[in-house]
Amino acid sequence: MSRLINAGFARLFKNKVFYGIVIFSAVFGILQGTPGALDKMDGATFYIDSQFISFAIVSGVISACFTGLFLGTEYSDGTVRNKLIVGHGRLDIYISNLAVCCAANLIFIAVYYISVLIAALPQGGKFMTDGKILVLYAICGVMISVAFTAVMVFLGSAIGSRSRCVVACFILAIGLAFASAYINGRLQEPETYDRYITDANGEFSAVETVPNPGYVEGAARKAMETSLEILPSGQATILVSTLSVGDTPVEEADVLYKWMGYSALFAAVFTAIGIGVFRRKDIK
Repeated sequence: MSRLINAGFARLFKNKVFYGIVIFSAVFGILQGTPGALDKMDGATFYIDSQFISFAIVSGVISACFTGLFLGTEYSDGTVRNKLIVGHGRLDIYISNLAVCCAANLIFIAVYYISVLIAALPQGGKFMTDGKILVLYAICGVMISVAFTAVMVFLGSAIGSRSRCVVACFILAIGLAFASAYINGRLQEPETYDRYITDANGEFSAVETVPNPGYVEGAARKAMETSLEILPSGQATILVSTLSVGDTPVEEADVLYKWMGYSALFAAVFTAIGIGVFRRKDIK
């Protein structure tokens, strides 16, 4: 397997898409770490907590773009078939591809983190979150990328066409993002809202608190909350929103460890499924 991984890295460091995403990650990090007009006002404090972890929001699309193109090329160029011909096992091929793709996506994250710090710290950027918690948030961002990569490698190994692979990866990434946004929106619905009552003359007379029919409760709410925490796109939404200035409700490290566990489980499940599918796939 080591030979497959070495060959994968050799191909990775010759890949133009890889360097293009590295450049994008650096530029995105610099933009996120640059204070805006309001942050430059006299006396304003430039907090970079949410900016530091914002890459998690785009990691699904990034993984779809890179993994779809990188693995799709293996089929179109006949690389997978050649690996089998020279005697490499399908399990070794799958794991080596997963390792290389995970490493590439971790490089993208590292470049982003470093770029944010390089851009923000010299301009007075500060962290509001406790250092230990912030490190755990950063690791959560890494685990989100690993989870996304696992499902994209599954698609890349199951689909033999590069174009169809890229399309499928993008559709899945966008679908997960929309699903998480919908679930998060439903969970943000208030339990009650104020209804303003007017008299016969149309003048305001009283305020009545009424139940919100859109509020989700009971088992349905618990299921939505769990789904949002398990989905990597849902975790990304929670991470960025909880690190916004003045809104850091997540204080316990146990919650972050639980999210990491969910990401690891998500990655493990799709890796197991992907290996099973790849072992049965007809390689032409």
